[in-house]
Amino acid sequence: MGQVIILLVDDLGEVNKVLNQIMYCEVMEEEMGEVKILGLTPEEIRNRSHNPQKYYNIKQMLLPNYTMGADYTKLNMLRAKVRELEIVALDAFVDGKNVKQPEVVRTLNRLSSIFHIMMCMYLAGEYK
Repeated sequence: MGQVIILLVDDLGEVNKVLNQIMYCEVMEEEMGEVKILGLTPEEIRNRSHNPQKYYNIKQMLLPNYTMGADYTKLNMLRAKVRELEIVALDAFVDGKNVKQPEVVRTLNRLSSIFHIMMCMYLAGEYK
Protein backbone atom coordinates (compact mmCIF):
# COMPACT_ATOMS: atom_id res chain seq x y z
CA MET A 1 0.00 0.00 0.00
CA GLY A 2 2.86 2.43 0.72
CA GLN A 3 4.10 2.30 -2.90
CA VAL A 4 0.68 3.32 -4.23
CA ILE A 5 0.54 6.37 -1.94
CA ILE A 6 4.00 7.36 -3.15
CA LEU A 7 2.71 7.30 -6.73
CA LEU A 8 -0.02 9.81 -5.89
CA VAL A 9 2.48 12.02 -4.08
CA ASP A 10 4.88 11.72 -7.01
CA ASP A 11 2.15 12.73 -9.46
CA LEU A 12 1.16 15.69 -7.29
CA GLY A 13 4.85 16.64 -7.09
CA GLU A 14 5.08 16.62 -10.88
CA VAL A 15 2.00 18.84 -11.12
CA ASN A 16 3.66 21.19 -8.64
CA LYS A 17 6.77 21.36 -10.83
CA VAL A 18 4.62 22.33 -13.81
CA LEU A 19 2.90 25.04 -11.74
CA ASN A 20 6.33 26.34 -10.70
CA GLN A 21 7.40 26.39 -14.34
CA ILE A 22 4.28 28.38 -15.26
CA MET A 23 4.98 30.88 -12.48
CA TYR A 24 8.61 31.23 -13.52
CA CYS A 25 7.73 31.84 -17.18
CA GLU A 26 5.08 34.37 -16.25
CA VAL A 27 7.29 36.33 -13.84
CA MET A 28 10.34 36.25 -16.12
CA GLU A 29 8.18 36.91 -19.19
CA GLU A 30 9.68 33.89 -20.92
CA GLU A 31 7.92 31.71 -23.41
CA MET A 32 6.85 28.38 -22.03
CA GLY A 33 7.41 25.44 -24.29
CA GLU A 34 5.12 22.48 -24.57
CA VAL A 35 5.43 20.24 -21.52
CA LYS A 36 4.63 16.64 -20.81
CA ILE A 37 2.66 16.12 -17.61
CA LEU A 38 2.78 12.73 -15.88
CA GLY A 39 4.75 11.63 -18.92
CA LEU A 40 1.82 12.38 -21.23
CA THR A 41 1.83 14.54 -24.34
CA PRO A 42 -1.00 17.04 -24.83
CA GLU A 43 -2.68 14.61 -27.26
CA GLU A 44 -2.39 11.73 -24.78
CA ILE A 45 -3.81 13.92 -22.02
CA ARG A 46 -6.77 14.82 -24.21
CA ASN A 47 -7.39 11.20 -25.23
CA ARG A 48 -7.27 9.89 -21.67
CA SER A 49 -9.34 12.73 -20.27
CA HIS A 50 -12.02 12.38 -22.94
CA ASN A 51 -12.06 8.57 -22.91
CA PRO A 52 -11.76 7.44 -19.26
CA GLN A 53 -13.84 4.35 -19.98
CA LYS A 54 -11.25 3.18 -22.52
CA TYR A 55 -8.19 3.87 -20.36
CA TYR A 56 -9.45 3.39 -16.79
CA ASN A 57 -12.81 1.62 -17.10
CA ILE A 58 -14.36 4.68 -15.43
CA LYS A 59 -17.41 6.65 -16.60
CA GLN A 60 -16.82 10.20 -17.82
CA MET A 61 -16.46 12.85 -15.06
CA LEU A 62 -18.16 11.33 -12.06
CA LEU A 63 -19.11 13.96 -9.52
CA PRO A 64 -17.70 13.28 -6.06
CA ASN A 65 -19.78 11.77 -3.30
CA TYR A 66 -18.90 10.34 0.10
CA THR A 67 -18.50 6.78 -1.23
CA MET A 68 -15.54 7.83 -3.38
CA GLY A 69 -13.42 8.90 -0.44
CA ALA A 70 -11.81 12.10 0.75
CA ASP A 71 -8.80 11.83 -1.58
CA TYR A 72 -11.04 11.76 -4.66
CA THR A 73 -12.88 14.81 -3.38
CA LYS A 74 -9.58 16.62 -2.75
CA LEU A 75 -8.38 15.82 -6.27
CA ASN A 76 -11.64 17.25 -7.61
CA MET A 77 -11.12 20.38 -5.52
CA LEU A 78 -7.62 20.78 -7.01
CA ARG A 79 -9.07 20.28 -10.50
CA ALA A 80 -11.65 23.01 -9.83
CA LYS A 81 -8.97 25.39 -8.49
CA VAL A 82 -6.81 24.86 -11.59
CA ARG A 83 -9.89 25.53 -13.73
CA GLU A 84 -10.43 28.80 -11.81
CA LEU A 85 -6.78 29.69 -12.39
CA GLU A 86 -7.22 28.98 -16.09
CA ILE A 87 -10.09 31.49 -16.21
CA VAL A 88 -7.99 34.10 -14.41
CA ALA A 89 -5.15 33.44 -16.87
CA LEU A 90 -7.51 34.07 -19.78
CA ASP A 91 -8.42 37.43 -18.26
CA ALA A 92 -4.76 38.25 -17.66
CA PHE A 93 -3.23 37.03 -20.93
CA VAL A 94 -5.94 37.50 -23.58
CA ASP A 95 -6.60 40.89 -25.11
CA GLY A 96 -8.92 40.49 -28.07
CA LYS A 97 -7.08 38.25 -30.52
CA ASN A 98 -3.71 38.91 -28.88
CA VAL A 99 -2.68 36.15 -26.45
CA LYS A 100 0.33 36.72 -24.24
CA GLN A 101 1.79 33.44 -22.95
CA PRO A 102 -0.52 31.11 -24.94
CA GLU A 103 1.34 28.01 -23.75
CA VAL A 104 0.70 28.97 -20.11
CA VAL A 105 -3.03 29.08 -20.83
CA ARG A 106 -2.88 25.75 -22.69
CA THR A 107 -0.86 24.13 -19.91
CA LEU A 108 -3.38 25.23 -17.28
CA ASN A 109 -6.12 23.66 -19.39
CA ARG A 110 -4.10 20.45 -19.57
CA LEU A 111 -3.52 20.51 -15.81
CA SER A 112 -7.26 20.48 -15.15
CA SER A 113 -7.45 17.48 -17.49
CA ILE A 114 -4.56 15.86 -15.61
CA PHE A 115 -6.51 16.16 -12.36
CA HIS A 116 -9.47 14.54 -14.09
CA ILE A 117 -7.15 11.72 -15.19
CA MET A 118 -5.80 11.39 -11.64
CA MET A 119 -9.38 11.18 -10.35
CA CYS A 120 -10.03 8.37 -12.82
CA MET A 121 -6.82 6.63 -11.81
CA TYR A 122 -7.88 6.92 -8.16
CA LEU A 123 -11.28 5.34 -8.87
CA ALA A 124 -9.59 2.65 -10.96
CA GLY A 125 -7.51 1.68 -7.91
CA GLU A 126 -4.21 2.91 -9.26
CA TYR A 127 -3.67 5.11 -6.17
CA LYS A 128 -5.34 2.95 -3.50
